[in-house]
Amino acid sequence: MRKLLFILSLFLISCNAEEEKPPKDLIPKQEFIALSVDMHIADVRMTDKMGEDFDNRDKYNGYYKWVFEKHQVSPEAYEKSFAWYAKQHADFYNMYSMIRQKIQAKMNAVNPVKSDTLKKD
Repeated sequence: MRKLLFILSLFLISCNAEEEKPPKDLIPKQEFIALSVDMHIADVRMTDKMGEDFDNRDKYNGYYKWVFEKHQVSPEAYEKSFAWYAKQHADFYNMYSMIRQKIQAKMNAVNPVKSDTLKKD
């Protein structure tokens, strides 16, 4: 839910932004998609393990640290890339559609029966 609010706020802010050049350390689209899939999976795992205890920031940051190390990307590069792609509205929408598809495919691979019930949206 927090991610959705963050995405929506970036979208609203970016509506008024002037066109700018991509940052020099922009993560390529396909890498950004793969990294974002892992970020969402880390969110779910973190939430499952921590429940409502969001005070445990060390554990929370550990999940993201693992994702950044796996993809050899800094948190700063991810944030800059996220902000830039969010300003590219149509592109960002298509990228997040791909992210959702990849997450759904992973869910289907793990538990085909349960994940099929989630396709009702």
